[in-house]
Amino acid sequence: QNKELIERNEAILREKTDAVEALDIKTSQFEQEVSRCNASADMIKEEMESIKNQNKELIERNEAILREKTDAVEALDIKTSQFEQEVSRCNASADMIKEEMESIKNQNKELIE
Repeated sequence: QNKELIERNEAILREKTDAVEALDIKTSQFEQEVSRCNASADMIKEEMESIKNQNKELIERNEAILREKTDAVEALDIKTSQFEQEVSRCNASADMIKEEMESIKNQNKELIE
C-alpha cells in the first residue's frame, strides 16, 4: 500500500511540477508582454508630450500672429476712416468748385450778352 501511495504521490508530484513549470513559462511570457506594453506606453506618453509641446508652441505662435493681424486691422480701420474723411472733404470742395464754376459761367454768359 505504501508503495502504491508513494507511486501515486510521485505521479501527482510530477503532474504538479509540470503544471508549475508550465505556469512559470506562461508567467514569464506575460511578464515579457507586460514589459513590451509598458515600453510602448512610455513611448506613446513621450510622443504625446512632444505633440502637446508642439501644439502649445503653435497656439502661442498663432496667438501672436492674431494679435499682429488684429493690430493691423485696427490700424487699417483708422486709416480707412481718415481716407473717408479726406474723400468727404474733397467731395465737398469739389462741390463748392462746381458751384463757383457754374456761377462764373453764368457771369460770363451775362457779360457776353
